[in-house]
Amino acid sequence: MPRDEYLLISRFLHLNDNTLNKPRGDPQYDPWFQGGPLLDSCNKLFKDHYNLQQTISLDESMIGMRNRCAFIQYMPNKRHCRYGIKKFELCEASTGYVYHIDLYSGRDFYATGSQQGFTHTVVMNIMEKSKVLNKGYHLITDNFYTKIPLAEALLIQKTSLTGTIKINSKFLPQILVKQKLSTGETVYVRKGKLLTCGFKEKATCKPVYLLTTYAHAENVTLQTRHGEKIKPKVINDYNVGMGGVDLSDKKLYHYAAQRSTRRYWKKIYSNLIDVSVLNAYIIYQQNTDRPFKRDDFLRDIIECLSIPDAASYPLIPQSPGSRLSNSPGRIPIPVSSPGSSHVYARLDGCKQRLCAVCPKCSKHWCPGCNAGIHEQCWPKLQHYFRVKGCPKRKHEDNDEHEDCQ
Repeated sequence: MPRDEYLLISRFLHLNDNTLNKPRGDPQYDPWFQGGPLLDSCNKLFKDHYNLQQTISLDESMIGMRNRCAFIQYMPNKRHCRYGIKKFELCEASTGYVYHIDLYSGRDFYATGSQQGFTHTVVMNIMEKSKVLNKGYHLITDNFYTKIPLAEALLIQKTSLTGTIKINSKFLPQILVKQKLSTGETVYVRKGKLLTCGFKEKATCKPVYLLTTYAHAENVTLQTRHGEKIKPKVINDYNVGMGGVDLSDKKLYHYAAQRSTRRYWKKIYSNLIDVSVLNAYIIYQQNTDRPFKRDDFLRDIIECLSIPDAASYPLIPQSPGSRLSNSPGRIPIPVSSPGSSHVYARLDGCKQRLCAVCPKCSKHWCPGCNAGIHEQCWPKLQHYFRVKGCPKRKHEDNDEHEDCQ
């Protein structure tokens, strides 16, 4: 595609009808009028196609930009982008699967007049929108969100909470705050199902305080590169589960599709597309025995989307242990490209393709399988469409089996 043609297509990208947008100050004003419908659609699809594991994490993330926008925030602890639009993400702790996203719009964000505080309102609203309350999930948060009233409110909704808590937090037991800890010492204070923990690992470090309604007052022995260390189990649970959002950001920005633009909503659009592709790759990994690399996965998505008619994809059974929530045990894969059939045909000119059965190149192929094939290998060929063709194989004798040109 020529550059000018691509720029012309990008010029007409729109996510909503601008004539329906209400001005600022109007009671029906929507700060995310441009990206809101796409965000709602993505959040719905994230929930429809995946079942979360028990441990989930909630934290902030950033859509990096320095555009002229009223919602730009500065977060110095976000190394990948310190300036941008802040978003709250609910992720699976082990894989980084993004389950729900909310964009921060300033002071009017969740302006409900609740006396529990801003962070309490954010967590409860996201948990309600995600429909994960009353299902026994275990939520991991940092000290920005962790409060004793929040833990009690989640406990009523049958949801556990674990997280670090600030030393000046309200309702924190004073016996825990006033206790002077020595190196390696641990202190537990329990009130009902609420357990608070204080631990000091090194003499040069300040004590760390945690709140949990999930773990018990017990220590575990961990193997580190410096030998064995004894730590509270609640700290180990926090370290294992808190990195869900950071893991998602790390995976996301390895293959980010964002480009420079003066329109902030286009960067929101690009970020949502990146998150959707990352979630699709996580689902793919959990439903195949031999996953390929993520860059190959991205190329295959582009090739599949370039097929004019993708409605003729058959369905095959899922692999054991699948956690897709929307289908009765089947997932879609492409079998043949439009207009092709499973026949033994000769390639044009001097072209060759790697045989789908043996490790040699052939001048014949099966258009329906998108792979080369020899006449003697034809009875052994399993007929299904190969998006990338046949992968190159490693051989002991490199001279005998050269790669196809």
